[in-house]
Amino acid sequence: MFRFSVRELFLITAVVALVMGWGLDHWDLTAKYRAASAIANSLEHVLVLDGWQLEWTSDHSNLRGYRATRKAGDGTTSFDTAGH
Repeated sequence: MFRFSVRELFLITAVVALVMGWGLDHWDLTAKYRAASAIANSLEHVLVLDGWQLEWTSDHSNLRGYRATRKAGDGTTSFDTAGH
């Protein structure tokens, strides 16, 4: 039979707790990312149906932004997430 000291049992418990905490946090962030992605896709679909043209961009931090342009009879309207 195995004999473990209190120190070894504490170490094993701490490692399991850290791994479980990381796993739950990662799972939660993945779920939030999927929800945000679904919302962004829905918004993109609605804007395209309304006549907007979307141009997706990325910068060095891998954050995605967009520029939306809509041509109307009296001119062109545009906006982007970078604030330009």
